[in-house]
Amino acid sequence: MAGSPSIAILGMAAAALSLATGAAASERVPEPPDAPKPRFETWFDYQENADDSGQYKYKLTAKVYVPSGTGGGWRFTGRVDVPFLYTNKAGSGNPDGDWKSHVGDSLTELYATSPPIAPHLTLGGSLRLVWPTGGQPPFGAEQYQWAPSLYLDYRVPDLGYGTIFHPLARYFMSYHAASADAAKIRKLELYPTVTFDLPDRWFIVLYPENPIVYNEITGQWFVPFEAMAGKDIAERLRLGFGGAVKLGGNDPQYQYLIEAMLEWRF
Repeated sequence: MAGSPSIAILGMAAAALSLATGAAASERVPEPPDAPKPRFETWFDYQENADDSGQYKYKLTAKVYVPSGTGGGWRFTGRVDVPFLYTNKAGSGNPDGDWKSHVGDSLTELYATSPPIAPHLTLGGSLRLVWPTGGQPPFGAEQYQWAPSLYLDYRVPDLGYGTIFHPLARYFMSYHAASADAAKIRKLELYPTVTFDLPDRWFIVLYPENPIVYNEITGQWFVPFEAMAGKDIAERLRLGFGGAVKLGGNDPQYQYLIEAMLEWRF
């Protein structure tokens, strides 16, 4: 694997230990306020890019979720993601456009979730830090980034087997370039996430991982549609399969992607 970012990875490991108080609900399936559970997720996807290149991504979403409760009904949790990429997308880190593997930009995130402010309704926010462990594009953005987010979690009572609305908005800002050639980052991500619980422990979720994006630097939107179906095949094990396809917008990202997820609950 080219350009081993050992120092940054050690920093990520230290951050993971510091977040051992736990990780918050991902954009996909928010945790019940009364019963958070530790969990580990791993994702695998393949995406076809707008420039006809491809990318395989294994997100050892070392999202190791270890929730921690506090007095007064507040919950503070944390998250760590480490992605691994295999792509032929061209960039300064892959000028010939050959198929190469490399670690991507890693992240840590700290969430705070409120006690219920109304029946079945909680509010929350988070701060995400992105570390330039991927190095040069297409593996990384060569930028340190921070991204605050706001979200709500509304669990609709008596609607089928369970329906959860979990819309989230996150804004990314670069604050330190790891390279003089790194481009400034200002972008908004929107997750209109909805989860539908179905009979026999099946579920469908909309927008679990891939958001609607507005790039403030270019003034361009990227609007995909994403859906995933899955099943709790055991008390501690959940599997999901899905994908996303571009619906509109001029921001050049992917044309479509196919994804699989495995979640282990402790």
